[in-house]
Amino acid sequence: MIKHRIRQYLTGVLILLSVPVFSQTSDDLAHHPSPYLAMHAQDPVDWYLWGEPVLQQARMQDKLIFISVGYFSCHWCHVMQRESYSDVEVAAILNRHFLSVKVDRELRPELDHRLIEFVRKLRGSSGWPLNVFLTPDGYPVTGFTYLPKAEFTDVLLQLQQQWASRPDEIKLAAKAFFEESTGNKLDIELLGLTNAPTESLVNAFISQSMGAADTLQAERIWPDQGYREIAQLTLQFIESRMQHPSGGYVSSLSAIDINDLEGGGYLWSEEQLARQLGDQAFEYLHRIWQLERRDQTMGDFLAKPLVGFDAQGDPKRNSNIRRRLQSVEKPSMPIDDKRLASWNALMLQALVEAAEIDDLYREKAIRQYRYMSDAFIVDGQLVRFAGNGGLAEITFEDYAFVGSAFLQYGKRLQDKKAIEWSREFASQAYRYYLVDSVWQMNRRALIPSEPGLWVVQDKAITSPMTQWIETVLGLPKIDPMIRREAKEILQRVTREMLDTPSYYGSLSALRNRIDP
Repeated sequence: MIKHRIRQYLTGVLILLSVPVFSQTSDDLAHHPSPYLAMHAQDPVDWYLWGEPVLQQARMQDKLIFISVGYFSCHWCHVMQRESYSDVEVAAILNRHFLSVKVDRELRPELDHRLIEFVRKLRGSSGWPLNVFLTPDGYPVTGFTYLPKAEFTDVLLQLQQQWASRPDEIKLAAKAFFEESTGNKLDIELLGLTNAPTESLVNAFISQSMGAADTLQAERIWPDQGYREIAQLTLQFIESRMQHPSGGYVSSLSAIDINDLEGGGYLWSEEQLARQLGDQAFEYLHRIWQLERRDQTMGDFLAKPLVGFDAQGDPKRNSNIRRRLQSVEKPSMPIDDKRLASWNALMLQALVEAAEIDDLYREKAIRQYRYMSDAFIVDGQLVRFAGNGGLAEITFEDYAFVGSAFLQYGKRLQDKKAIEWSREFASQAYRYYLVDSVWQMNRRALIPSEPGLWVVQDKAITSPMTQWIETVLGLPKIDPMIRREAKEILQRVTREMLDTPSYYGSLSALRNRIDP
């Protein structure tokens, strides 16, 4: 009977809340080293930074918490700021009835993941800008991505009215939804399939998004297919546009250019191309890019590849056209100059891989390793955000990727200190994030979270679990208990892995490379 009533609450409250498809911190935002947070300092919304004081104040005032998550290179995040968060009427509603929190997802990745999963379960899909309302106890009530101002205002008013009339019912429904949606996670179906065939999983590895390091590995497997050139051009772009003058590499470029145009630094018009290239080259480009087929009402367009395995036409002619187009001064894209541990580790891996085919990258890899050793290690512990460790959430991903990168660097450049650091970070990751045989992505959660993961899947980048296992098994010396645990985790197979193999490509590929 009780479970039936909870389901009734869930159905009633969540349908009613459905939508189509302490001190204020403006000064903190204005001086915040995250460009995404800093750009919201002038909003009329009284934004708070995420932390325990927000929950304490929400409980004291019995208010819903509104969390808005985004990042600097997200176009619709910029749009929603311009349409809604800069609007005084919207701000008045938020300031009066809610505690509003602005979050840079790159500084709070696990909070972002928790809320992304809630919206995905609630609506079937999710993304950014990510907008979620929490009860004062931290349970998500409802959430959505981008909404135009009028619809967003309607949601705020509707939600405020529901909260004013029946807060206890909403609290119960939110807690029940959390418990039901995460309860399934506990029913892990572990299949006893040690050394089971995983060919379908290996095939999925090939379809993963490949960065510079992966592209260089692809060159060795499929030579002369354009992978090496793509990797080199990728590294050249990163070196020229994303290298920080003080060392390391920045997080991203903004989604909008200095003229407030989405992707303006990468767009071309047919008139620009014709003026820069002349008639013959423009006619050739018009043909291989099939510009006559594009939607003429869309205005400027993104260029297609001129080099690499996707390029059409004559390679020499394409390279000449590419050089001529690169000489054109385009509107600059503002930089998010945060330097993050796990992402800089991926860059170190790419440079180490590139050093195998070009000595030019050897010195770049050495410089990157030295920077990371200085910037991301504080008192023997990793920090996520260089120079601002207290402002970001250190995660399993950071420990796994830095440990892996340092091991690769140490082995290939014969640096014993790098290998020692790799061993230390692999051991710390084991102590901090493997709890009762399941993986936690962070060490402390302020809101109710999922019970942990038996197997960590690939996403836009390789699973940190896979990187950790490979590091542990590749270290010359490490605690035998940790090595045994890594071998056991390597053999885990779940029903989800068999049903959706594309999410576990890196793990299955590792199983086929390593004989435990």
